[in-house]
Amino acid sequence: MKKVLLILTALIVMISLMTFAQETKTPIQPAGTVDAQTPPAKPVPIKRELKKLEPVKEGKVLTPVVEDSGPPPKLEIPELEYHAGDVVKGTLVEHDYLVHNKGQGILKIIRVQPTCGCTITKYDPEVKPGETGKITASLKTDNYMGETAKTINVQTNDKDLSTFTLTIKANIKTLLSVKPSEKMTLGLIYVGTPVEKEFTINSEDGEPFDITQVTTADEKVKYNIIPGPDKKSAKFKVTIPADYPVGSVNANFSLKTTHPKVENLNINMFGTMREPLSVFPSTVSFNGLSKEFIEKNPESPELNKVVTVRLETEPALQVKEVKCNIPFVVATFESTQPNQAYSVKLHLDPKKAKVGPFDGALLVYTNKKTITVPVKGVVF
Repeated sequence: MKKVLLILTALIVMISLMTFAQETKTPIQPAGTVDAQTPPAKPVPIKRELKKLEPVKEGKVLTPVVEDSGPPPKLEIPELEYHAGDVVKGTLVEHDYLVHNKGQGILKIIRVQPTCGCTITKYDPEVKPGETGKITASLKTDNYMGETAKTINVQTNDKDLSTFTLTIKANIKTLLSVKPSEKMTLGLIYVGTPVEKEFTINSEDGEPFDITQVTTADEKVKYNIIPGPDKKSAKFKVTIPADYPVGSVNANFSLKTTHPKVENLNINMFGTMREPLSVFPSTVSFNGLSKEFIEKNPESPELNKVVTVRLETEPALQVKEVKCNIPFVVATFESTQPNQAYSVKLHLDPKKAKVGPFDGALLVYTNKKTITVPVKGVVF
């Protein structure tokens, strides 16, 4: 045992001496010094990818990226608002907004965005240093009256004036006025009753005029022109006949005049033609009913349907009789508004109902005409 301990001790001493001898071969460098024989390690470069900036969406407007490289432009614009004064309706108002570039770089007009489709623009997309460009605004006045203002949003690459707004204004007047209006809404009108409307046309500047031609796409609508005694006014009468077909009414007229400043005048009428005798619903359905359900729930709304018959124009309606040609569907009626509205009830009789599909009609006999309403269903 003593021999083993002596051997282990000797081994430990030998390993320590060998480690010390190895460390003495490589002298320790003082802090801040460099070994002339061992050059310093070169730093490893870190690669970084730069992302290209993209335009940012703000709602529906794209905000352009302003370029930083190169000499900057300097935008100067002498006027942001233009008022054309009094103009005759139908005139195209145009104006050039001057854009000066007082900087060293190219001025770029990136976007010209009108706020309304009635404002049309054209512009110089680039303006060189020391030069002047233009933004041309055009305003159509056909659909406006009185003081009118439209705006245009502009974006540029000038950091100090990247966005601004131009305004074009005009006081729009008509020299041939139309009363009550150039556009008339008729609303609901009914077959069987003619509709007559009268328009008065006046010369606001005192110039006499004649209406030499009337153009319309709807030949079913009739019109008549009555000139004033001094030819400074006229009556334009329009008649929608009693037998005009059911559907939309678009009575649009283009009047050619001899007024020196008003070549054409438009008068428009809009409405909907309907039958005066209305029926709702137009079809009655008894669907998805089992024989067991019918027998146990005779008062259910599924077995009892209601049809409303109404005369829209006047209290002159009389329902004389109602019947259904389906044997197990019973029809009755009652007045809900004297001589104008009636309620027709359809009841599916549980005792007589047969399994299978059925298809028939409700007949409503009135003093105006006989109304037919399809009735169908399935019993399983």
